[in-house]
Amino acid sequence: MNNLLSNNPRFYLWGALALLLLLNFQTWMRDYAPPPGATAAATTSASAPVTAAPNDLGNRIPDATTAAGAKPAASSPAAPVA
Repeated sequence: MNNLLSNNPRFYLWGALALLLLLNFQTWMRDYAPPPGATAAATTSASAPVTAAPNDLGNRIPDATTAAGAKPAASSPAAPVA
């Protein structure tokens, strides 16, 4: 009688990979899952009109304007790069 499981380590390698992927997924969900109250708040606010949050990315990016009293850099023609 030929026993395939003991003669072929490929089955054990696939099983180990599946186990590692399962453990990786569980750890990821424990570390990065939303808090339990966040899903209830998200479903109740889904029918509310969408407004920009105060921590929106657009509110946190600084403007590219010059500071008051600072002179803008004089633009000189760019030298060709050889």
